[in-house]
Amino acid sequence: MTTVAVDLRHLDPVAGTDVPATGRIRVSPLYRYHVDEADDYIVVPDNVEVELVEGQCLLELTPTTTASTTAPQAYVIQELLDGGNGKFGYYVVPDADLVEYGDLVEVSYGSLDPIVVPEDAWWAALAQVEAEGVPGPQGPEGPIGPKGDTGAQGTQGPKGDKGDPGEPGANGQDGADGAQGEQGEQGDTGAKGDKGDKGDAGNNAPLPVPLTQAQYDALTPVTGTPYYIVES
Repeated sequence: MTTVAVDLRHLDPVAGTDVPATGRIRVSPLYRYHVDEADDYIVVPDNVEVELVEGQCLLELTPTTTASTTAPQAYVIQELLDGGNGKFGYYVVPDADLVEYGDLVEVSYGSLDPIVVPEDAWWAALAQVEAEGVPGPQGPEGPIGPKGDTGAQGTQGPKGDKGDPGEPGANGQDGADGAQGEQGEQGDTGAKGDKGDKGDAGNNAPLPVPLTQAQYDALTPVTGTPYYIVES
């Protein structure tokens, strides 16, 4: 038996991503043979339907290359998807452990010849599948790894343009008065000033009092009074 892995998805126009399709797959073997024994009858194929789970299912099919009168020459596979847009076609199944549904060769109903002749790359891919099997579904995302070492410092970039000058700052407080400096050298004598105005006339001085020497020696002088000595 060959296992055919089916995985169907459709585009979600709102999310913009591919989401699993819903529905089922119908498989009908293409054969019809006559049994001529005690009872004379004709064997016709039965349909098998498999539900899609998360857009996937597995089909266990007899290879169409099997040398037997009861082996199907091909399979009719119908995609009965919710909302329509499923495909209908005739396919041959290779003798392999596991093959992807999308890798099956579609054939013409009348001749059973491939509708599109597979390229050599298809046969090589099929041989690899038969030898290694189809990869399983992707596992869950692993934990974030440890932080890497800091990289080397990059080269310094070119000097940027000079920025606009900032707003002037506020005036600072006045500083303390400094110490008094040394006295400077005396300056040159200034020019002679103009002659002043004549003053008012003074009072007449008192007349001197004539005294002899003996009178003067015995006298207590009176301030403001002039004296003069005469001969005795």
